[in-house]
Amino acid sequence: MIMSNDLLDSMMLNRAEARARNLFHCAGGDYVRLLQCDTISINHSLFENPINLIRKVRQDRRMRNVLRPRYKSQCVHGDLTFLNMVLSDQQDKIIMIDPRGYSGDFDVLYDFGKMKFSLSGFADIVLSNYDLSLVDGRRIIVGMPGEHPNIKEANADFLRFLAPSKSFRVIRDMEPYWNERIRFYEAINYLADIPFRLHTDSTPYNSIMCFLWGTIYLNAMYRETYAKTRALSDSAWAVAQSGIRGDAG
Repeated sequence: MIMSNDLLDSMMLNRAEARARNLFHCAGGDYVRLLQCDTISINHSLFENPINLIRKVRQDRRMRNVLRPRYKSQCVHGDLTFLNMVLSDQQDKIIMIDPRGYSGDFDVLYDFGKMKFSLSGFADIVLSNYDLSLVDGRRIIVGMPGEHPNIKEANADFLRFLAPSKSFRVIRDMEPYWNERIRFYEAINYLADIPFRLHTDSTPYNSIMCFLWGTIYLNAMYRETYAKTRALSDSAWAVAQSGIRGDAG
């Protein structure tokens, strides 16, 4: 599907890379200097620069095949974070607000990725509810000590909650790599939010946090997905893909 590869590049790869680089152009200091290195030390672990990972995905045929949309939606909310929902106890319903209202060719999983993104720390970043420090000018220590336990639990259960859902089944059946793609959107949206944080927040630290959180989540998703794509030989991989609905090879 030519269109699905276009969506992968425009909605995920190109947008995230350009917006992540925006941090380097608009902010400086020791943190930003470290964020331009090939490897970044965060909480005593080494992570590959997300811009390098985006480049690897762009050039890896198997990874692209996993992460590209197979089916397109005619309409999505476009910014379906939990910050854009109103919960009514009296009416027992959720009301979605502030839609961007994308229509036409769009990834059916985009809104789900936005929800996962808003559960994994974005609200705390917006509220500057985090600790950020630099050790020896080389290692970054970061955490969200005030993260609400209910939000943390909801984030951990989000993908498990979707998997057996009868309403979600139609998407799950069409998109065999829905789990990987939602996690990819989760990471990508942290990087994509950097310019807005830079131009609306009083300091660059929230945008730096977006870069760091995007780095952590993208590395985790990339490592697991890469291992999954390399578990099969070329011939076995081709056979597996041929059995997927809507797959173009």
